[in-house]
Amino acid sequence: MDGACRYTEIKSVKLNDQNRISRIYPQPASDELNIRYYSYTEGPGTIAVTDISGRTIMRQSRNLDRGSQAIILNTELLISGIYFVTITDKLYEKTTQKFIRK
Repeated sequence: MDGACRYTEIKSVKLNDQNRISRIYPQPASDELNIRYYSYTEGPGTIAVTDISGRTIMRQSRNLDRGSQAIILNTELLISGIYFVTITDKLYEKTTQKFIRK
């Protein structure tokens, strides 16, 4: 408003691209959802499913292995719609992928 210009301090952010869901199938899912997940750490983790409005529908604890792994998620109790699966590792790093339940 006064015509002055101010700069803020530059902050660095660590973005870890190693934890990721590399594949999720079938799309749309029916009773089971297959997840291919890569983790650079091993240890306890959490798998959460949220609906399109952000409500947590399902949450389960799981021991995650280091490297590539297959995770099968039972989706038979979900109604048809769009969901998001989020995997969180022991360092609280998250990866999220959208899926559709038919």
